Amino acid sequence: MPESLTTGIPDPASIDRQKASHAQNIESQLRQGTVILDQQLKQQTAYLHQMGEQQKRQYGLKVDEQIKHQEMSLTQQHNQQLLMLQQAAAQQKVALDQQANALLLEYGQKKSQEDLLMSQYMFQKEQYEAQIKYNAEMSALQSQAMQAQQQVQAQTQAIAQQAVTASQQAHMAQQVSSAAAVSAATTYAAPQTSYAAPHTYAALPTYQSPPQYGAPPTYAAPPTYAAPPTYSSVPSVRYA
Repeated sequence: MPESLTTGIPDPASIDRQKASHAQNIESQLRQGTVILDQQLKQQTAYLHQMGEQQKRQYGLKVDEQIKHQEMSLTQQHNQQLLMLQQAAAQQKVALDQQANALLLEYGQKKSQEDLLMSQYMFQKEQYEAQIKYNAEMSALQSQAMQAQQQVQAQTQAIAQQAVTASQQAHMAQQVSSAAAVSAATTYAAPQTSYAAPHTYAALPTYQSPPQYGAPPTYAAPPTYAAPPTYSSVPSVRYA
């Protein structure tokens, strides 16, 4: 039986689990990055407000406008960083989907090849077993034919022996009858009596020996197939 070609390759269920795990990891990192940026924004904003309160006493409305301008700049910077983080997460998700689809396709191809090899192996195995059975049946038939031939020869010899014995007995009976006839003719001058020749037996029929069967062809055992190469699992995805 050929070895499994899918050994070492993640099955569809494992691929789905790994995909879900990596997707959950990406979402978790996205949430953590968002929280960090939010905390950084709050800290920087609080720092600006603290510094502004100190400067307000000195510069008044000018400081308020400057604080608002810096706050807007920080907010814009925060939005840009958040967008970049979201784009990176989206790219990681696309790469993860591509890896999962490639593994699913490879698994399907190897599974189909494995099923084909298994079908070929089972067909060759059935042919091999059928040939073994045919060889056994032919051997049994040859053995029966030899036994039948021996029985026919034994019966032929017995019939021939019986025929020889009967012929000898008939010949002896003819001699005894001839001697008795001669003695009766000499003593009593009885009329001559003629005796028919003893019945002859036809030759016994000869029996042909049963035909000899040639040895049936032998088939080689079905070949074994080398184990398929193993594949690594889906690589882990990490953010810098």
